Amino acid sequence: MNNYDGTYFLRLRPGRYVVQVLLHASANVDYTVPDVADDATDSDIITSTPSACGPIGRSAVIEVTDGGTVVIDIGMVSRTRS
Repeated sequence: MNNYDGTYFLRLRPGRYVVQVLLHASANVDYTVPDVADDATDSDIITSTPSACGPIGRSAVIEVTDGGTVVIDIGMVSRTRS
C-alpha cells in the first residue's frame, strides 16, 4: 500500500527478503549510488539490471522479525541526457 508521500508499507511474515523495484523507462530516473551518505537518506538498492521496461533494482537480503520494522530507501536521481 502506498502512502501520500510515496512510502510503501506491507505486513510480512518474519523471514528473509530482497526488495525488488522497477523504475519504468519513461520515468527518466535512475537509482542513486548505494551507501554513500547517512543511512536515513542514501539508497539501499545495491544492484541494478537493465530490462526492456526499465532498470530493476534489488536490495541486499533483509531480515524481517515478528513485530519489527525495516526501512528500505530507494534513492532516485534524474537521468542525464547525452
